[in-house]
Amino acid sequence: SARDQGGDMYERVADLSLHVEAIELTDRTRDTSSGFTRRTTTVALSGDGETGRGEDVTYEPDDHDSWAAIEADLSGEYTLDSFSECVGELDLFFGDEPDQDVFRNYRRWAFESAALDLALKQAETNLAARLDREYDPVRFVVSTRLGDPPTGERVLGWLERDPDLEFKLDPTSDWTDEVVDRLAATDAVRVLDLKGQYHGTTVDQEADPELYERVVDGFPDALIEDPELNDETRPLFDGVEGVADRVTW
Repeated sequence: SARDQGGDMYERVADLSLHVEAIELTDRTRDTSSGFTRRTTTVALSGDGETGRGEDVTYEPDDHDSWAAIEADLSGEYTLDSFSECVGELDLFFGDEPDQDVFRNYRRWAFESAALDLALKQAETNLAARLDREYDPVRFVVSTRLGDPPTGERVLGWLERDPDLEFKLDPTSDWTDEVVDRLAATDAVRVLDLKGQYHGTTVDQEADPELYERVVDGFPDALIEDPELNDETRPLFDGVEGVADRVTW
């Protein structure tokens, strides 16, 4: 739940008042560059002329079918904390068993984030003010795979349309030195997601020390996301000046 994850920050929003009048769901589907269909469900909670939205990012498309069974009446007066407790008592997959247990957290957060969005609007405030922080600009990147075979043409095509784009790419073992050189020459690659923490998914990438070395050396300024550190790959990161500082999780 949000309480378990947020600590003191959660306490700063937990007592926000929340008035829910209606819920609306929107199913969205799109084919992706990774070769699978991405399906999400947007949860919209409305009340007092405002609407708050959250998203169920569950990865298995068929698991979104269970939304059709929703019958829960969530209308009423809450605090954000009491709404979270109420949602926590519901079977949000309505008797179905999701493909992965973590999907239950994704779906619960769809409700909780929609409720947070709505409560902040109803209180005529925002999250930064509530947490006594300031907003800073965010840099957005295009997250994509290169296609089969991975030539880099996809990235070059995007840059022809908009030279200011930046990218988060998923390196795979069939990336060659030539592909790395071609992409590095664009100076547009900001993140390399090695997918080393993925297991049992369609985008798994095994810990390949040759691939790791190729991208770590080929993109000296890019962030290296989610490597799998083992006896073969750890030496590429430990004790190498500047490399460990680029690892993100």
